Amino acid sequence: MSARELDRLHRVPASMPAASTAPQRTCACGGLAGPEGECAACRARRLGGPEGLGSDHHFSNIAVVAGQPLGPTGDVEATGDDDLSGVGPESPLQHAPSCGMTAFFLSMVVGPEAAGCRIPDGKYGVARLAKFRVSGLAGKEVTVGERFKVLNDPYGLAGKLTPQSASTTNGIFDDCYAIASDKPLPPDFELKVEQNHLVGETVISRNEITYTPSRIGFCAYSRLPSCDFGGRCRK
Repeated sequence: MSARELDRLHRVPASMPAASTAPQRTCACGGLAGPEGECAACRARRLGGPEGLGSDHHFSNIAVVAGQPLGPTGDVEATGDDDLSGVGPESPLQHAPSCGMTAFFLSMVVGPEAAGCRIPDGKYGVARLAKFRVSGLAGKEVTVGERFKVLNDPYGLAGKLTPQSASTTNGIFDDCYAIASDKPLPPDFELKVEQNHLVGETVISRNEITYTPSRIGFCAYSRLPSCDFGGRCRK
């Protein structure tokens, strides 16, 4: 083979496109953006889920609750006094007498007493009823409020979670955690929040609530002698 032929074989054909030097578009989160200027994860979050489904598809009528039970139509419903039978004192491991008022998680409630904390007929979802005792009341009763900090909310539903309040009876109050929807929730649905119970502006508990289609996850942070809440959330 002649030198001219070898030279011709090693040349890049004129029709072959040169490598693109155009900069890749970046999403606001730092990921690789698609043609619409955002990454797939941010687009899914904006549209209501990882499948890119609009929020009306799954969540046209959904209630997310941490507080009072749901009524027959899925709205929050007020309840009467608690049945205090069988409720014991808080765990000694949680006791921090020098910290003033503290809401100690006692137990999850099952059976007839939990009948008010359930998913209405015709709805999809799950509910759990928790019982708390407030220490440091010195014989008085208080109204317990709450606030939330979002920990994980890929479907953008934290705004559905409205703070509620409950009055103590003999220092006890109940908290109904529930999620109810007209349509089945996506199997990968999750909403995780940190919950603080409050008396006025005073924080008296720290809990984590995880809402999924099949269960409500709950754990509580113990109060330390320093009056801070511990770094481990106990289930």
